Amino acid sequence: MRLVRPEVAAAAAALCLAAAFASEAAEDDLRLEWKFPPGARRAWLATLANEQTFTALGMKTTSESTETATDEVAAGEGGAPAVLWRLQRVTLKANLGPGGELDYDSAKPEDAEKASHKALEGVVPLLGRAVRYEVGGSGKVGNVAPVGEAAGLKADSIARRLQGYYLDLPERPLHAGETWSVRMPVPFETFRGGVRERVYSFTGVSERAGRKVARIAVADTFVFEPPTPVEGEEEPLMKLAGMKGTGTGEIWFLVDEGCVLEETFEAKMSLTVSMGMMDTELDVVERSNRKRTD
Repeated sequence: MRLVRPEVAAAAAALCLAAAFASEAAEDDLRLEWKFPPGARRAWLATLANEQTFTALGMKTTSESTETATDEVAAGEGGAPAVLWRLQRVTLKANLGPGGELDYDSAKPEDAEKASHKALEGVVPLLGRAVRYEVGGSGKVGNVAPVGEAAGLKADSIARRLQGYYLDLPERPLHAGETWSVRMPVPFETFRGGVRERVYSFTGVSERAGRKVARIAVADTFVFEPPTPVEGEEEPLMKLAGMKGTGTGEIWFLVDEGCVLEETFEAKMSLTVSMGMMDTELDVVERSNRKRTD
């Protein structure tokens, strides 16, 4: 048997070690981006648990909801991918305090008469209807256009909802431990002026459900910024006058497929709500999860 000379063995070991470090560096130095292969179809399930307490009034409401949606990728203008999004199903179980209880499932014909309930006015008009929009690799949504029967719906409020589905990604490679931040409006159905200051932290690459994912930690801070008055719009009877709070979350982003596999968040907020001559405090606790189901 021939023996390998020590200097050759040492050189080989050094090369292997260098290759290992290079491999690790490549794993940690990633350019993450959303990808939209033509014809791709993705299905999503989102769940939300919400608890609200009006401290001065001693009133508490709770709700648990789910939304099932799909998106399909088509060719857009100017090379940007176009996505056709549809909200397929909504469920809501809520204890609305003086407003009573509500148990609704859009998939049940017998629940059709409940669809006009005020608690559902932000989602029922979207059911089964298509919304077309464009989105780039960084996750920025634009050119939102409700299609067909949805054409009469407000594109700006739908755009805020859709933007919330997309992780904001920097247009540069990321190292493990690197952070970046964004500011975005809180998409309340009723109030304006809530702002979420979000910090993302890339914590590295791992496996989840047998797939390669980038793990991203999230830290939220909630603040209030007085909204700019809209000309011709009546002053609301109830409006947001203050806000503070924090939240945390985690996102598992599919490295090769270029989309979120799953994300989970928890937030606690304290809101000051102005009702004419009186202000009251509203404490909100939210827990949410959104994941691929296809």
